[in-house]
Amino acid sequence: MKCLIIIAFVALHAQVDAFFLNSRIINGRPARPGQFPYIISLRYNNSHVCGGSIISRNYILTAAHCLTNQIDGNRFNIPPSPFSIRAGSIHLEEGGVVIPVAETIQHPEYSINSLDIGLVRLAQPLNFTEHINCINLAESDPPTNASIGVAGWGNTGNGQRRSEILQHITLSSLTTQECSRLYSNIHESSLCLLPDPVLLNGICHGDSGGPAVYNDQLVGVASYVMGGCGTAYPNVFVSVAHTMDWIRENSDLN
Repeated sequence: MKCLIIIAFVALHAQVDAFFLNSRIINGRPARPGQFPYIISLRYNNSHVCGGSIISRNYILTAAHCLTNQIDGNRFNIPPSPFSIRAGSIHLEEGGVVIPVAETIQHPEYSINSLDIGLVRLAQPLNFTEHINCINLAESDPPTNASIGVAGWGNTGNGQRRSEILQHITLSSLTTQECSRLYSNIHESSLCLLPDPVLLNGICHGDSGGPAVYNDQLVGVASYVMGGCGTAYPNVFVSVAHTMDWIRENSDLN
């Protein structure tokens, strides 16, 4: 299914290790209504935990760690019943529609720093409008130094509160090889995005699961950032192209 392209850029948890994102875009700009119709707020007991992207009327793509909990080093899947999504609003706590979650699916090879990708099946299909729409998936990673759009409701800095209005920024892409020189354990499924060296913009707590977009297509899912929010370190996303087969096999995109 091809999604209608209204405007492109992107979108940017549950309890996990400290370097994962919890719940705001650093040095971002406020989004306009309808600017990012594919972004959703993933909610646990009606509180925002992560971002996500609409990939069909029935499925949301997000980070696997948003759907799990970790206790004493052991990871557990969270039942779907406490989860819901808010779609169609740039406001974190109002507007749009709220839909319960029927099922959550994590990549079977998900680990602490690789294949951090998951799917959410909704209890009822979304009605697409000017403010709610899906985004097409990229078949390949973006080239080096491409401008990648990212957005989310996460914290605007370490120790800061999450944003009530959706924020968006632009980051620059790195190849996996280039990123490996900065991260010794970078996985081949990762997509690294560099902050602006002056603004030091980037993702932060609460932006997990949100998408990275290039040429109106979803290229990445926000996973983690090293060194704290608002640093010069790359922001690490999961490559949509690398996980395309798994996404299709476990959703209704076949």
